[in-house]
Amino acid sequence: MPSAPLTPQIAAMILDHARENALKAGDHLAAQKLADLFRVSRSPVTEALKYLEEKRLVRHEFNRGFFLAADPAGIASDFGEQVAGEAGEETYFQIADDRLSGKLPDKVSENEIMRRYALSRGDALKVLNRMAQEGWIERLPGKGWAFRPTLTSGKAYEMAYLFRMAIEPAAILQPSFQIDGAVFR
Repeated sequence: MPSAPLTPQIAAMILDHARENALKAGDHLAAQKLADLFRVSRSPVTEALKYLEEKRLVRHEFNRGFFLAADPAGIASDFGEQVAGEAGEETYFQIADDRLSGKLPDKVSENEIMRRYALSRGDALKVLNRMAQEGWIERLPGKGWAFRPTLTSGKAYEMAYLFRMAIEPAAILQPSFQIDGAVFR
């Protein structure tokens, strides 16, 4: 059982990072590098690495750090989805709905989220950090969170679609474009 509320989410982020960067069993997982990447302190990353060690996905070597114990490509890709369920799916979607319907301002505090959705601080942080990981909210310096601009109207969706119609065909024609065969299948 993870000792901190963000531990499972950061653990999932570590595995996603390992997959995206084609890391293999035996590769070093530098805690400070991961902390910088995820914009958190080193402490929650270390907790997440210990959590992964309990699951035998990571191994710790004294005075050397943490290393992948298994090839991340072979680890269930739904690990992050399992963890996300712990963060409160219902609240997550309620916040998204409230934001898109204009019920939430551009900037919110953890306390506002806790009060509005009857959450503990840990649960509020789980949901906010999941949203941050997905790119639609970001932590402000000090306290507070700011929603990033999103498509909130039919006109905005139409404009985004027209933009994609112009850009995507050109991107596919670039010499550097390659199809990921596994994803495409």
